[in-house]
Amino acid sequence: IKLMKKTIMFRKQAQTKMDAEKASLHALNAELLIVERDRRDAASKVEQCEQEVGLMERFIEEERIKTDEEIDKIVDGFQKFENAISVEICKLNLFVEEGLISCATTTAGTTTVPSVTSASTLTANTEEKIDP
Repeated sequence: IKLMKKTIMFRKQAQTKMDAEKASLHALNAELLIVERDRRDAASKVEQCEQEVGLMERFIEEERIKTDEEIDKIVDGFQKFENAISVEICKLNLFVEEGLISCATTTAGTTTVPSVTSASTLTANTEEKIDP
């Protein structure tokens, strides 16, 4: 009988420990599920952010290319304008050297419209205006 009581007591203790271990395992599994869910959510957010970064990088690169093209067009236009001005200045210098045009400068430092001494020697090209 004593042996039986001891056996029952050991079984109860073992069962109590087993129940405590099962409860602990259950709690750890619940924690693990929460951690796994949080990890999946974080991974999803990271992936979404990486996609947004990729979109922004592509947008920035496209805008950079557009801006570079616009700058190139502006520089080309300026160079064409500068060349046209240089050609006209050279033409005017030739006419001044030949004595066909004389330029008068006002006291304010601005040049007045050149006066032509021989209108028949000027070509139609020299009469074109270049708007800056």
